[in-house]
Amino acid sequence: MIGLEITNRQRGVAFDLSFLTDMVQAAHPFCLAALRADSAPLAGLTGIEASILSDRMIAQVHREFFDDPTPTDVITFHHGEILLGAGVVADNAERFGRSVDEEAALCLIHGMLHLAGWDDLTPADAGKMAARQERIFKKFLPRRQSRLTNTGAAEGTPGRARPPGGPRFAPPG
Repeated sequence: MIGLEITNRQRGVAFDLSFLTDMVQAAHPFCLAALRADSAPLAGLTGIEASILSDRMIAQVHREFFDDPTPTDVITFHHGEILLGAGVVADNAERFGRSVDEEAALCLIHGMLHLAGWDDLTPADAGKMAARQERIFKKFLPRRQSRLTNTGAAEGTPGRARPPGGPRFAPPG
């Protein structure tokens, strides 16, 4: 089992961190099985840190590492850090008919696949990666739907990521 820390650093969108932790733990072996190379970062990681950020904060990181000033849904760093943009995740959840937690879980799987050596810079690669993340996600979806039914809770492809390095994210002081 991989070490995992998920931190919600924003207040605009509510997330079920327990569900996200369970999904990452359950998906990790399937992402490891999908390694594109033995040298892929995921092969050597003992832990993953995930942070859920506001649109403003993720846009700052996106600008710094991709020269793109817009917010995005997911950015992944080789050292095992995955950043999620809460507003974009929420917008995508609505657009694709998923819960916010399901969309966030897909983004985390997407980030782990980047760590496993997958890329989405071409349409063909993006399609293969999206299909793989959906297959991994759907292995656990019945469990989530059962949980939604039992609790009475309400019921795309995540963006590109994976700059080669970069510091661990620390929100502006």
